[in-house]
Amino acid sequence: MGPRIQHIITDLNGKIINSNQAIYNFQKNSLISEKHPFFYNIEFLPISDNGLIFTCVNLCIEDQEIVADIEINRRGKILSIVIQDLTTYYENYQLVAQEKNELNISLEKVSEKNFILEEREQFKENFIQNFSHELRNPLMHIISFTSLLSDTGLTQEQKDYVNFIKSSSNKLTSMVEDILEVGKINTGQLIIKKEAFSIVNLLESLRLVYGLKAKQKGLILRMEINKNIPEVLVSDEKCLFQILTNLLDNAIKFTNRGEIVLKVILNQRWGRNINLSFHVSDSAGGIEKTSIPNIFEYFHRLDNAKEHRGLGLGLPIVKKILNALKSDIRVTSNSKGGSVFYFDLSLTCIRKSYINLPTYLNKSVSKTTGTALNKAKKRVMIVEDDEQTQLILFKYLLEEKKYSIEAFSGKEDLSPIITKEPLDLIIVDIHLPETNGYEIASLIRNLPDKKTNKTPIIAITADAYKKNIERCYSSGINTVLTKPFTKLDLINAINTFI
Repeated sequence: MGPRIQHIITDLNGKIINSNQAIYNFQKNSLISEKHPFFYNIEFLPISDNGLIFTCVNLCIEDQEIVADIEINRRGKILSIVIQDLTTYYENYQLVAQEKNELNISLEKVSEKNFILEEREQFKENFIQNFSHELRNPLMHIISFTSLLSDTGLTQEQKDYVNFIKSSSNKLTSMVEDILEVGKINTGQLIIKKEAFSIVNLLESLRLVYGLKAKQKGLILRMEINKNIPEVLVSDEKCLFQILTNLLDNAIKFTNRGEIVLKVILNQRWGRNINLSFHVSDSAGGIEKTSIPNIFEYFHRLDNAKEHRGLGLGLPIVKKILNALKSDIRVTSNSKGGSVFYFDLSLTCIRKSYINLPTYLNKSVSKTTGTALNKAKKRVMIVEDDEQTQLILFKYLLEEKKYSIEAFSGKEDLSPIITKEPLDLIIVDIHLPETNGYEIASLIRNLPDKKTNKTPIIAITADAYKKNIERCYSSGINTVLTKPFTKLDLINAINTFI
């Protein structure tokens, strides 16, 4: 049904001549102004040839209000007035406008909330990154000087103190790595790399490390491995190792007597695809069923675990990494004692003869001082502005007795020093006072002398984020050591090149 429209004819003074009575009931010869004040002084309106149009006029009809458009035209000595009742239209228009305004307000609130969340996430990411960087340098000093101190003539009591410092610094390093891992996961920087590795080497490493940890606590580590599992598999070895170490660490930490069992079960094999199930069980106090979902939340710790120190990051990290590997962690537990954490993982098989098997954590430092063919000391340049780190590097290399060492802070012009005499290796810190390791590496790689510009470069840095590591390699750096690193890490890295 369309809008009501009333046509009214009046004289120039507003006296009614004729009307269709669609909205107002007018008596002939009555004044239109008697019905509503809007029509007062209608005779004085400046009506042009095109007439006058008034929109969205509120009119009263007895006890009812309407919203109308009014058009007034003049024809000689009469006025033509058209009143169009558009109440429904204006109400709908107002409703739409109101909803639109409310929607705009909601969108602004969402946008503002997103902006706040983005700022918060950016702050968190920057904090984690800066926290990690600032903490790694002093950790490097503590771990390195403790290692150097342990090689000096100490009494048994002093050795016990040094071992305590080593243990505490290792725990702190583990916490820093966990916090950094959380940062990587939450900012989408966790990259899954699928490469061939030896499952035998990985499990043997776990047996050696955690067998000793279990023994020190009076526990037994038992491993049950299906013999039909191929030795060489393809997946992210580092991620798998991190998952299992977190589970084994927890199992040993919360178990006071009994045994820890690591099982690797062959679920299925088809062609080159294989699905394995990993189980880590303990004989600890167990977990209440209602508490199980909470243990996978960041920084959550069970009430019965308060005597055990930690940040509550291990299991959440395990869950996130497994999710990235398209799997998930599950747990069964008896509150009276014993828990089993387990997950399934799909991998790919490769024949052992096709690749050179990598060794995991199977590092050894050469004790020789040179080869029979070349006993001359290798010339190594250290570019490091931190005096403590510079001293650590000096000590590590001098103990090997086969390196000629020169050290610089990074403030010098290194070009003539590098080109003066061939270098065998350069160790450079990424953050330097007046330059950085990226620029030094690029300078060396762009030198005209082919022998000099191929000098191996090892970068040391506290920035363990993926983008920083990638920038190192794109600048021409051969390998990167993230702080804190050990003497073993340094010497093995050097031995790769010279």
